[in-house]
Amino acid sequence: MRSLNNFFFNYFRKKMFSTRKTDCQYSIERDFDDSRNQEVNILHINCEKCQIYEKYYDTKFFNKICIKNIIQFFLNFPRLTEVVIKTIEGTYDVTPTQIYFFSDYANHLELLLKINIPDFKDYKTCVNLLNCERKWAYFIERILGNQFNDGLIFLHPILAYLEILQEIKVLKQKVETESECIKCQEPFIQYLMKINDLLNRTKIIQSYLSSYQKNSNFEKIYSLILGDYNILSSDMKKATASSEFNEICASYKIGPYHIKILANNTKSNFLYSISTVINSPAVKQIFNSIKYEIALDPGKYFKFNTPLKLNALLDYEMKYVSQLIRQNYGNLSDSDIYDLSELIVFELTNLNPLMAFLMDDKIEEIFMDSPNSFIYIDHQEFGRCQTNISLTPTEIESFKTRVRMEAEQRLDELQPFLKTEIITRYFHIRVSIQIYPLAFDGYSMSIRKLHKNFLTLIDLIENKTLTTEAAAYLLFNLFHGRCILVIGEPYSGKTTLINSLDILSQNNWRKIYIEDVVESVDQSEINAHQVRFQVNPNANNSEVFSNKSFQVKECLHRTPDLIFIGELIHSESVKSFFFLLKVGLRRCLATAHAESPELMINRFIFDDQIPPPLIGNIDIVVQMNRIIINGKPIRRVGRITEIKSSTKHNIEALNLSETDFQFSLTDIFIRDAYNDKLNLTFKSLNDLYNGSDLIKKINLLRAEYINAEDFIREFKIFKTILTKLTKNSERNIRLIIARFYQLWDDLNSNCNVNPITNYSLSV
Repeated sequence: MRSLNNFFFNYFRKKMFSTRKTDCQYSIERDFDDSRNQEVNILHINCEKCQIYEKYYDTKFFNKICIKNIIQFFLNFPRLTEVVIKTIEGTYDVTPTQIYFFSDYANHLELLLKINIPDFKDYKTCVNLLNCERKWAYFIERILGNQFNDGLIFLHPILAYLEILQEIKVLKQKVETESECIKCQEPFIQYLMKINDLLNRTKIIQSYLSSYQKNSNFEKIYSLILGDYNILSSDMKKATASSEFNEICASYKIGPYHIKILANNTKSNFLYSISTVINSPAVKQIFNSIKYEIALDPGKYFKFNTPLKLNALLDYEMKYVSQLIRQNYGNLSDSDIYDLSELIVFELTNLNPLMAFLMDDKIEEIFMDSPNSFIYIDHQEFGRCQTNISLTPTEIESFKTRVRMEAEQRLDELQPFLKTEIITRYFHIRVSIQIYPLAFDGYSMSIRKLHKNFLTLIDLIENKTLTTEAAAYLLFNLFHGRCILVIGEPYSGKTTLINSLDILSQNNWRKIYIEDVVESVDQSEINAHQVRFQVNPNANNSEVFSNKSFQVKECLHRTPDLIFIGELIHSESVKSFFFLLKVGLRRCLATAHAESPELMINRFIFDDQIPPPLIGNIDIVVQMNRIIINGKPIRRVGRITEIKSSTKHNIEALNLSETDFQFSLTDIFIRDAYNDKLNLTFKSLNDLYNGSDLIKKINLLRAEYINAEDFIREFKIFKTILTKLTKNSERNIRLIIARFYQLWDDLNSNCNVNPITNYSLSV
């Protein structure tokens, strides 16, 4: 047994005082700390090509191999003051608390390895000595290791501690029942108790004993005790944030996140940077403690029989997490408790990497091109922005699963595309996901934000999307029962414009909304009469009640004053739109994707098979443009056009073929791109009255008659109201609407033409 004892002693002395090779690629940066007047070591570990890291990806550094290597580094380099770990997904910083825990453990481990193993030379007369020696040798090798394998004190400090306790218990029981063994066993018991005493003094074991003894998931426990490593950057962030992105253009807070927009020297590229409100070690410790306590035993805190939709899940978990924090950390302020609760809930639902993007109403769209790419965004003020955020495979799978649950649809190789809408109290989004084999690289994602915060017509005038004259023209025609179709490329502001017009419509109107994706604005706070339907463009025959065509025809029996039909994407939607116009439900708002009115007409006739005679039923087409100037997106109305449909013979003639119809487009407003100005194409309002086909159409229907004087007066009233509201800094929608109609009453007291009647609003 003495030879075995000498082997252990010599082996571990060598292991402690020489640099033993680890499984990691690393380098040591040596420096001198003037404040402490001593040399310090900065350890750089490269895990980019590490197969161990890939194998234990979900647990990152809190697995047996990585923990062993970190401990070994602290044994080999006692004065480590900083540890930086570079991986395929980013660069991590070992926090000061973690360095303290690892250093403390290494210091005690060094003392532990110097404890002499008992010498049993005096007990050779014992008949069981050989068997006992073999058991002791096996146990010591399991705990301390040998020349081939590392022991549990390196791989699993907590498990080593627990097995030593158990062995002491077993040996003591043996001594009590077999008194003849006391001479041999007692020295070994004392040896194990010395090891146990040293381990008891380490911060890792003390933390385990104080909080986490009931848990058996050691990788989670180490993550809980030590806390997450700080992610410093990706390679891209490290390279660009220090050199390229060096100017802060904007800074603001969204929920529990701090946002910074950084620009390069020429302000042509922008970086969207995110940090959390956790800014102290104490708060970080609370965050880790609560988060992992719940993660290790979620059933103890969250009890629901069936999976919840995301909005219900977030509300449910927020309620219990905030209660848990308040009970245990009542000294925190209400705002800190709320922020911490949100961060923990977002972490538990695996949404934390995306939540800042989802909550920020200044973000319009979120993109991820492949599993290995960084997320990038479209920002309202700064346009296309880079980020330093990418999703891990676990986070990608979690998000895919959540989207499938929300959509209640398949997402697999047979159906590798999924598009759905998700609404929570934090965000309203439309998600599009593609997977292999459609997405060649395995995964791509885009998320369109459907904003809770909407822009009013006053906002659009102020940011030069359109002029007061153009807005007055659109309102005039809307109030006189005309159809307005807004076209343009994606994110050109189509829905924003029709929502702004809808908001200023009369709240005594009965307004019906039929949308594939709900993008209309809830006006319950202003006492509007809204009936909103969400239809399914992919509804099968058994779900006929949920398709747009069915619901549009039902409008004939719903007595609408205005119909908001939303986006005309599918042929079914386009045909439903023309059905409304054909049956006389003309006051409607809709959007469509088209670059110009001419291309829109071509699409309707040739792609959607709309008979040419029906094209003239469209009254007004508003063309929206999305323009990038100095990297920032702006929206502008490019054209406002009236469509005139006439025959070669008589507009009231019957039984005509399609070839008897001609179209003409009359541009009412055209944007001067050079001067960035939207100009009225007529010299005067009187010329506009005489040149407008819509005025003629209104008078031809004989429901009302508008003469030139009434038209000019009403147009000027709309323009005056909009001008006055634009000069006012008020942004409360209720007060804007109340002021709008108060000004109407004041200015229109002597006007014979008054389409705005019986308007009531409680303010």
